Amino acid sequence: MKYILIALCLFGVVLVACEHKAVVDDVNTPQGIAGEFIPLDSVDMQLISLIDYDLNLSIQLPIVANSLGKVIEPVVLHDDGDYLWFIHIGDYFKIVVEDYANEFGKVVAAKKLNESQSNMFEFVYFIDEMDLIFYSRQLIGENGGEKTYHCLREMKIDGYNYILRTEKTGSSLKSVVQDMVSAIKTAKHVK
Repeated sequence: MKYILIALCLFGVVLVACEHKAVVDDVNTPQGIAGEFIPLDSVDMQLISLIDYDLNLSIQLPIVANSLGKVIEPVVLHDDGDYLWFIHIGDYFKIVVEDYANEFGKVVAAKKLNESQSNMFEFVYFIDEMDLIFYSRQLIGENGGEKTYHCLREMKIDGYNYILRTEKTGSSLKSVVQDMVSAIKTAKHVK
């Protein structure tokens, strides 16, 4: 009987250890198979409008809870007359919306910039579309530093060009940027 109890305890420890490893691995790796992108389900998202912030845009944002289970509300920062909007949820989820007026081709320009820096950085594209890119960037060499993740979407609102993107420095958390990609893919012009 004593050996059965010990075996059951050890089995429980092994199960907990395996489950913990899966959670740790999920923090910096894609949801699913490496390179695969699995978008958030709309059930896990909330719709917000930026009309009150002088932008005819709606976007679905992930519902995020803190460690106590309390939902963290999105914060939108915008100064009247400014060309930037900042959408934050907690400390890590930060989308920047930038008004480029009549300047188009920003996704193509970003890819060309990345290409011009390919002697210094390694770029891996997870999504490479005409109006949306999602990629990682890391310094080349044995001291490559931290890998960062970036996304950028270009869209027209009221005839003007807007970019929805990560901060220029990106994020070291791939799963967070994947959630940003899911969010910016839902962005729609509101009339």
